[in-house]
Amino acid sequence: MAQEGQGQQKLTHILLNGQNYLSWAKAAYRALSGREVLEYITGETKEPTVVNPENKTEIEKKTAKNWRTKNDRIITLLVLSMEPTVADLFETADTAYELWEAVKTMYGQQNNFSHIYQLMQEIQQEKQGSRSNTEYLGALKKKKAELRTYRPLTTDLTTLQKRDEEDDIFQYLAGLNPSYEAVRSQIMTTVPLPSYSQIQNLIQQEESRRSVMGGLQITKFEEHETRGLAVKNPNFNQNRPNQTKTKKCKHCKREGHTQDRYWFLYPHLKPKTIRGANKGGDR
Repeated sequence: MAQEGQGQQKLTHILLNGQNYLSWAKAAYRALSGREVLEYITGETKEPTVVNPENKTEIEKKTAKNWRTKNDRIITLLVLSMEPTVADLFETADTAYELWEAVKTMYGQQNNFSHIYQLMQEIQQEKQGSRSNTEYLGALKKKKAELRTYRPLTTDLTTLQKRDEEDDIFQYLAGLNPSYEAVRSQIMTTVPLPSYSQIQNLIQQEESRRSVMGGLQITKFEEHETRGLAVKNPNFNQNRPNQTKTKKCKHCKREGHTQDRYWFLYPHLKPKTIRGANKGGDR
């Protein structure tokens, strides 16, 4: 591996932020391939074994040192290509392969609905502004290329029909009033994504609930509490390692609750701390 210069420490210009795994992994994979060290993250090149650890030969010492040097350099490059808050999650990885697999396990299996939704909104809202035509086209091309990473070209009818429904969902959610931001965020982080008809019913139920409670505008307290649940509830955050996981929801496939207790589908089951938050205090 060639020595890295001071300005070449980042493996890729795309920093892993937890929402862009596919784009990041593709760029990082290509960069490591170009450095001819891909086998360190695929597991093909493992740490050299030693016949007698207490009496290593000079060749064994040199081989082990070379392997460790390259391995640690790759770990450094990968970590520097992550946002600091994400990098902190993987600081204990001992090998590049271990790090790569840990990142894949945490982010690679997720359906990136939120990121797809965000990209589609950015593409739709992209304007030339003060940029040159070349810069404007370049920005559009970059976003569309990233979107194709999450939505590769296909002729499969089932996949195309699924994407059509997702597009209807994204368009519907994008047009909702800002007061529905917390609900919209919860929907976008639900795996699998609810159907279009389910989402329409959920929003209708939420609107009815707010009307009964004295208005359509969500209060600051309720928004704070709802956002808190998105972090605390395993239904919205499946990657918290210390959560107790004993039940599994058939609807969202996550642990910590069952479908019949999923208050996102059944609003009347919402915790009392939220349902009763405005009684007597929001008139």
